[in-house]
Amino acid sequence: MLRISIALALLAGLSACGKAGEQPAQPSPQASESASGVPCRVGKAGPMTPDCAIEREGSGEGAVLTIRHPDGGFRRLQLVKDGRGVVAADGAESAVVYLTGDGQAEIAIGDDLYRLPAVAVKTGH
Repeated sequence: MLRISIALALLAGLSACGKAGEQPAQPSPQASESASGVPCRVGKAGPMTPDCAIEREGSGEGAVLTIRHPDGGFRRLQLVKDGRGVVAADGAESAVVYLTGDGQAEIAIGDDLYRLPAVAVKTGH
């Protein structure tokens, strides 16, 4: 069985905005490169661009990521540890996660697509 842990490096980078005196984990190169935002494509047309902002609420399992679109729209993703990595936190559309094989995962919700750093962890089964 292959478990997916999505956005760990990105979340480490987001934790830099946390409490004073805490040393944040070293963000991955992917998180550093997308400091202006996470790569996204809103709607069916157009290329992926790093124009979506990301916010994190809560911690550990159950934390919620809010991905904000340049047009003011947003999607919420909930972190889960059941092998899926993330799920849609609200709305009627499900999140579908694809590993790209280059340390990234693409999360599709409806016509929107997001790219986040990912780590695949193989577990016994």
